[in-house]
Amino acid sequence: MKKYLPVFFILVPAVLLAPASRIYKHQSTVRPAVEQPLSISAISYPDLIDIGSIQAANQGPYKIRGYQHRLCAGSIALLTLYRNAEGSHILKAIINDDEMSYGVIFNGRIYSRFPQWEFTVQRVIDKFQLLLSSSSRESNATPHPQAFAEKGTCNIAASLVADASQNAKTSD
Repeated sequence: MKKYLPVFFILVPAVLLAPASRIYKHQSTVRPAVEQPLSISAISYPDLIDIGSIQAANQGPYKIRGYQHRLCAGSIALLTLYRNAEGSHILKAIINDDEMSYGVIFNGRIYSRFPQWEFTVQRVIDKFQLLLSSSSRESNATPHPQAFAEKGTCNIAASLVADASQNAKTSD
C-alpha cells in the first residue's frame, strides 16, 4: 500500500485540475499562439546581431532564430519549445555540427537536456495561478524553454541567462 501512496498524491491533483483547466480553456477567448522568445533585442543585448530566422518544420510553431555576437567569434540559434523536447531534436537535426554546444534554457538555468519534470511542474503552477487570478492573460506565466545551439567561445547562452536573471531582479 505504501508504494502506491506517491502515485495517489500525483494523480489526485491531476484528476481534479484537468477538468477545471478544460472548462477554463473552453470559456476563455481563442487567441493565436504567440511565440515568447527570450526578449532578445538590440536594446537589451547590444552585443547580439539578429541574423534572421528559418521555419524548422513543415508544421508547428518551430522557428529557429539566429544571433551573432558583435565582439567575439560566436553565434547562437534559439528555438522556443512549447510542450516538450521535440523542438530541441529538430534543432539538432538541422544544425548538426560537432563544434556546436547544445542545451535548453529554462527558468534561469541551462540544461544539457530538456528539463521535462521542471517544465511540467512549472506549467501546473502557472495554470493553477491563472485559474486563481482574475486576469485572463498568461502574461505572468514562466517563459517557454529555449533550445539552443551555440558555436564559439562567447558563452552567449550563459550571458542570456545571467542578463535575464539580472533583469528579473531589477524589475522586482
